[in-house]
Amino acid sequence: VKGSLSKYGYSQLKTLSSEQRHKALTKAVKNDGYSTVIRRVNLIANYNKNKNRLKTYKTVQNDIKWMKKFLHPKNVQKVIL
Repeated sequence: VKGSLSKYGYSQLKTLSSEQRHKALTKAVKNDGYSTVIRRVNLIANYNKNKNRLKTYKTVQNDIKWMKKFLHPKNVQKVIL
């Protein structure tokens, strides 16, 4: 599963803008589903937290919050309406 989000453009997080990361996550959710993608992103966050890469960890945590707000199946209908 290593690199499974990179095919959507979610890699090299230090160089990507938040808009680019969000587009990549949106593509990933459309193809792989919300649950799968949120688990993968959470794994990336935890890995970086444990490796003392706190800036990357905080970036990924912000992406998780964004996903919960805008891509979660319960919230998608609210955003569209």
